Amino acid sequence: MKYKWRGGIVLALLACAVFLGLRIRSVNMAVELPPEESYEEGEFVEIGDNYFYQEREKNTGYGIKVISSKFVPYADYVAAYGQDETYLDEGYRPEYVLDIELTIRNSNTDEEVGRGFDFVQMVAIASNEIFQVNNELWTLVRPDLAGELGIRVRPGTEYTVHLPYTRPASMDRVSSPKKLLTKDFHLLLSLYPTKKVVRLTPGM
Repeated sequence: MKYKWRGGIVLALLACAVFLGLRIRSVNMAVELPPEESYEEGEFVEIGDNYFYQEREKNTGYGIKVISSKFVPYADYVAAYGQDETYLDEGYRPEYVLDIELTIRNSNTDEEVGRGFDFVQMVAIASNEIFQVNNELWTLVRPDLAGELGIRVRPGTEYTVHLPYTRPASMDRVSSPKKLLTKDFHLLLSLYPTKKVVRLTPGM
């Protein structure tokens, strides 16, 4: 009798687990994902009324064109800006820098329209990979911006810049150049209401 009672508890627990699993699955399936638009390097992407997480991030009138992308060994990257490997502390030196050259265009005519483009959420993603703008290397590239991870472009003009992307220090690891080049990288430009990405074709 004792074993039947215990068996009943086990079956009840299993039934609850199955029910919860099905419930979670049905909720996940019910979540509507935003439509996605994919662009190629060399195309101007109008941001429109899209944003990452909050509507106040809107950059109406702004557009972005990725000109090129390439992986550069860290030592070579900092050397191009007159520094050596010691520019970053040893534990924070990435293996590679994903150098993305892009043009930001502001087609507005009013100074008050458009808040400028923030690079914090503009990450480069691939399977099991995420690269984000490295603040210390960005300061090396543009010391005049004092580490500000964003740019505001004057109305009616455009600006071309190189952005240094690296893995977060806690996620950096040794990867062969060949393996990196086989990954399908995308640069995220917005999430809502439309997810806009640019497919990257990085070289070495």
